[in-house]
Amino acid sequence: MLSEHDLLTRFRNRGQIHGGELYLSSAAAHDFVAACQENAIAVVGIEGFKVSGGKKLPLLDCIADYSATSADTWQDFCRLCNEYSHKFLSAQPLDQNIVFNLVTMSQDEWCV
Repeated sequence: MLSEHDLLTRFRNRGQIHGGELYLSSAAAHDFVAACQENAIAVVGIEGFKVSGGKKLPLLDCIADYSATSADTWQDFCRLCNEYSHKFLSAQPLDQNIVFNLVTMSQDEWCV
Protein backbone atom coordinates (compact mmCIF):
# COMPACT_ATOMS: atom_id res chain seq x y z
CA MET A 1 0.00 0.00 0.00
CA LEU A 2 1.12 3.51 -0.80
CA SER A 3 1.09 6.28 1.80
CA GLU A 4 -0.41 9.74 1.28
CA HIS A 5 3.10 11.07 0.68
CA ASP A 6 3.81 8.32 -1.88
CA LEU A 7 0.60 9.11 -3.78
CA LEU A 8 1.38 12.83 -3.87
CA THR A 9 4.86 12.05 -5.17
CA ARG A 10 3.40 9.68 -7.78
CA PHE A 11 1.00 12.36 -9.07
CA ARG A 12 3.44 15.32 -8.98
CA ASN A 13 4.21 15.00 -12.67
CA ARG A 14 0.47 15.08 -13.53
CA GLY A 15 -0.19 18.42 -11.89
CA GLN A 16 1.25 21.72 -10.73
CA ILE A 17 2.88 22.44 -7.39
CA HIS A 18 2.20 25.86 -5.92
CA GLY A 19 2.84 26.84 -2.32
CA GLY A 20 3.61 23.21 -1.51
CA GLU A 21 0.16 22.11 -2.70
CA LEU A 22 -0.62 19.83 -5.66
CA TYR A 23 -3.19 21.01 -8.21
CA LEU A 24 -4.58 18.46 -10.65
CA SER A 25 -6.68 18.58 -13.81
CA SER A 26 -10.09 16.92 -13.68
CA ALA A 27 -8.82 13.69 -15.29
CA ALA A 28 -5.79 13.50 -12.99
CA ALA A 29 -8.00 14.26 -9.96
CA HIS A 30 -10.29 11.34 -10.88
CA ASP A 31 -7.25 9.06 -11.16
CA PHE A 32 -5.94 10.37 -7.84
CA VAL A 33 -9.23 9.53 -6.07
CA ALA A 34 -9.15 6.03 -7.58
CA ALA A 35 -5.55 5.55 -6.41
CA CYS A 36 -6.55 6.76 -2.94
CA GLN A 37 -9.34 4.18 -2.79
CA GLU A 38 -6.92 1.42 -3.84
CA ASN A 39 -4.59 2.45 -1.01
CA ALA A 40 -7.19 2.98 1.76
CA ILE A 41 -6.81 6.77 1.78
CA ALA A 42 -9.90 9.01 1.92
CA VAL A 43 -10.31 12.19 -0.10
CA VAL A 44 -12.09 14.37 2.45
CA GLY A 45 -11.97 17.72 0.70
CA ILE A 46 -11.79 19.26 -2.76
CA GLU A 47 -11.19 22.84 -3.81
CA GLY A 48 -11.49 23.98 -7.41
CA PHE A 49 -9.56 26.87 -8.93
CA LYS A 50 -9.73 28.69 -12.25
CA VAL A 51 -6.26 29.28 -13.71
CA SER A 52 -6.10 32.69 -15.34
CA GLY A 53 -3.04 34.70 -16.22
CA GLY A 54 -0.79 32.54 -14.07
CA LYS A 55 -3.03 32.97 -11.02
CA LYS A 56 -5.31 30.47 -9.33
CA LEU A 57 -8.68 31.99 -8.52
CA PRO A 58 -10.83 30.02 -6.05
CA LEU A 59 -14.19 28.81 -7.34
CA LEU A 60 -16.50 29.15 -4.35
CA ASP A 61 -19.12 26.84 -5.86
CA CYS A 62 -16.44 24.20 -6.43
CA ILE A 63 -15.63 23.28 -2.83
CA ALA A 64 -16.53 20.02 -1.09
CA ASP A 65 -15.92 18.83 2.46
CA TYR A 66 -16.55 15.19 3.35
CA SER A 67 -14.60 15.14 6.62
CA ALA A 68 -17.80 14.85 8.67
CA THR A 69 -19.08 11.81 6.75
CA SER A 70 -20.60 9.31 9.17
CA ALA A 71 -19.41 5.70 9.06
CA ASP A 72 -18.79 2.92 11.55
CA THR A 73 -15.56 1.65 10.02
CA TRP A 74 -12.59 3.22 8.27
CA GLN A 75 -13.30 1.15 5.16
CA ASP A 76 -16.84 2.54 4.93
CA PHE A 77 -15.69 6.10 5.63
CA CYS A 78 -12.97 5.85 2.99
CA ARG A 79 -15.31 4.31 0.39
CA LEU A 80 -18.05 6.91 0.98
CA CYS A 81 -15.70 9.89 0.87
CA ASN A 82 -14.09 8.64 -2.34
CA GLU A 83 -17.47 7.91 -3.95
CA TYR A 84 -18.65 11.42 -3.07
CA SER A 85 -15.40 12.86 -4.43
CA HIS A 86 -15.81 11.03 -7.75
CA LYS A 87 -19.41 12.27 -8.07
CA PHE A 88 -18.39 15.83 -7.21
CA LEU A 89 -15.59 15.84 -9.79
CA SER A 90 -17.89 14.31 -12.42
CA ALA A 91 -20.39 17.14 -11.89
CA GLN A 92 -17.78 19.86 -12.59
CA PRO A 93 -17.51 21.43 -16.04
CA LEU A 94 -14.80 20.07 -18.31
CA ASP A 95 -12.50 23.05 -18.54
CA GLN A 96 -8.76 22.79 -19.03
CA ASN A 97 -8.36 25.97 -16.97
CA ILE A 98 -9.87 24.44 -13.84
CA VAL A 99 -7.62 22.58 -11.41
CA PHE A 100 -8.36 20.81 -8.16
CA ASN A 101 -6.58 20.55 -4.83
CA LEU A 102 -7.59 17.42 -2.92
CA VAL A 103 -7.33 16.97 0.84
CA THR A 104 -6.63 13.44 2.03
CA MET A 105 -6.88 11.55 5.30
CA SER A 106 -5.28 8.29 6.38
CA GLN A 107 -6.75 5.83 8.85
CA ASP A 108 -4.30 7.04 11.49
CA GLU A 109 -5.82 10.54 11.28
CA TRP A 110 -9.43 9.34 11.45
CA CYS A 111 -11.47 9.77 14.64
CA VAL A 112 -14.82 8.06 14.96
